[in-house]
Amino acid sequence: HLGNYQQARELLEQAADVQRSGVGIDSPARAGFLINLGLVLIEIPDLDAAERAFTESLRIWQGKYGKEFPGTLVALAGLGRVHLLQGRLDQAQTDLSEVHAMDVKLGVRDDYANLYELGELHRAHHDPLAAVTLDREAVQRARQDTGERSRYSALAHHYLGLALRDSGDGVAAESELRAALAAFGYIPDAAHPWAATTRLELSRLLAQRPGTADEVHRLLADALAIRERFLGADDPRTLEVRNELAARSAD
Repeated sequence: HLGNYQQARELLEQAADVQRSGVGIDSPARAGFLINLGLVLIEIPDLDAAERAFTESLRIWQGKYGKEFPGTLVALAGLGRVHLLQGRLDQAQTDLSEVHAMDVKLGVRDDYANLYELGELHRAHHDPLAAVTLDREAVQRARQDTGERSRYSALAHHYLGLALRDSGDGVAAESELRAALAAFGYIPDAAHPWAATTRLELSRLLAQRPGTADEVHRLLADALAIRERFLGADDPRTLEVRNELAARSAD
């Protein structure tokens, strides 16, 4: 949640190894560690390793407790996220829709992450209005369950901002991206890799308007500093911001 993904990966891989040797390959405790590891691997990103972690977790949970067990659904949702990021949209649709249908059946209300992942799937299919509907519901549920200042509320606002931007509502998109930055306030100065991405997207939105050059520069500079700190100076995501900041400074 603090964005220290490499350190988290090392600790979770060690923990998963201990679980495998200590309580066995099919231990529910190991399945839980694998879910957390998969979530971190998505952020590294190491999508192939994330897919393996979620697949193994799903095998354990479903084999022991069935398809309706919460751990089973979380692991399947993780696989859906991986498939979405891999561009395997049909498989992502199958995974995320199955989770959503089960959540509705069971009356689950803390499904905000799956809602905004479904929203991103609709956005990938060039249907931003459907994404807006899902993302608005995700924002509402995330705020109710985790408070306004949390990772989940921040991401829900972020994805809603992108959907609104793609739907052509730049004013509302700006408001949501700013709300996302505020929601990252659970960390001092919103110093988090995802908050850097929010700053980047907000800067691109503002750059289309006159009189915003100073704020655009500040947002990009902050995003660059955060990505350098968390991802490294040579990470492609860091280079992306550095190149954009250089281009804006040259204009």
